[in-house]
Amino acid sequence: MSALSDLYQVVRQRCPGVIDFMMLDALVDAYREFCHQSEFLIESQDLVHPAVNKPLPITATKEHTILKIESVKTKDSRGREKELYQDSDYDFDGGSITFNKPHDNAIVSVVVKPSRGFDYLRVNDYLVENFGEAIAAGAASRLRLQVNEKWFNPDLSAMYQRDFIEGYRDAYRLRREQFNTFHNKTRKRQFY
Repeated sequence: MSALSDLYQVVRQRCPGVIDFMMLDALVDAYREFCHQSEFLIESQDLVHPAVNKPLPITATKEHTILKIESVKTKDSRGREKELYQDSDYDFDGGSITFNKPHDNAIVSVVVKPSRGFDYLRVNDYLVENFGEAIAAGAASRLRLQVNEKWFNPDLSAMYQRDFIEGYRDAYRLRREQFNTFHNKTRKRQFY
């Protein structure tokens, strides 16, 4: 696990003179927003013989909150994976899921984000290593908007905000493409 304090140097390059605890607050907020906007963190739960028309609690791991259900899958009688659909196969009301039809088992994948007060010493390694620059840009954008500070600069804040938005959009796209098994091959054409 990585720590958000690993990004101090990157933020300090973008916003010199900032005190560490202010930088940490900005990094925590930027990381939470990054996870929320990119929908990158996914958790799965296996439900064995879920009861029909009975709400079953769906919980996230410690220090995380559920944003939405990504997918609900089950296996049919031939052993093939089958996607279940909200409203026709199940209902979700924020904290619990209710199945409308009987199933042997179900795999529920949910998108989560860190809740307030999460342990900033234990964050997702992949996000910090691959999108640390974007998270640091989001923190620097927040810091550059602090009025009456020597690092106040709204123009730089807007530039860093663009980098932050581009970073979480790239993370969202990357996560979506991971689960897409269809890749259309490009055709080589001959021009005369």
